[in-house]
Amino acid sequence: MKLFLRIFLLQLFSHFFQLSARNNRLLRMFQVSKLSHLKILNLAGNSVVTMEGLKELKLLTWLSLASNNIKVPLIPTQNLNVI
Repeated sequence: MKLFLRIFLLQLFSHFFQLSARNNRLLRMFQVSKLSHLKILNLAGNSVVTMEGLKELKLLTWLSLASNNIKVPLIPTQNLNVI
């Protein structure tokens, strides 16, 4: 059984400064830029193949994409520690 979950209205979480969504079978991350105050993002242990909006996260300093399936090369922003 495949489980599909979409998170709508990410702007409701725009005040978050830390988010951990590790080990949740995530495939894609769209509209991440809506999380404008995010400093720490942990997406380890998913199946993420693509992300959109990462470049717009000016406050992001730590990102974990360990054990994912990223197909598109990510262009880290300045001062970003990518694991």
